[in-house]
Amino acid sequence: MDMLFGSLAGTLVFGGLFCALSRQLVRTVRTVRNGVEAVGRCVRKYATENADGFTQWHYVYGFRTAEGRSVEFEEPTMMMEVGRALTVRYLPTDPRNTATVASSSVWSPVLGQVFGALLTGALTLAGLALTVIAWRIK
Repeated sequence: MDMLFGSLAGTLVFGGLFCALSRQLVRTVRTVRNGVEAVGRCVRKYATENADGFTQWHYVYGFRTAEGRSVEFEEPTMMMEVGRALTVRYLPTDPRNTATVASSSVWSPVLGQVFGALLTGALTLAGLALTVIAWRIK
């Protein structure tokens, strides 16, 4: 019975993560394909350290929309120099939440999302298989 509840809980957690990552991936790809281009810059980077001592770099980008609105956003990318000019894509209906530096030549933001979606999808399927096994043993 414990195995049934454990596998079901794991399936729900990983299934939720899979849905969230897939939604983010679809939004990024939609923005790359249909978004408006703007010239942006890496405005700053900062580091955080987790409990294991692992340092993670965060990159903040800034750009102006076609309407002149200044927008900053953070996106996980490969190493980026502060001040470097780059192309930003965004959807005019929500520039703050859809902005991305991903493009046909810069895929690092998308690669992390694809990896996360594949991993959580595989773990969700494994959880479903364990749930079925636990249900039959019950």
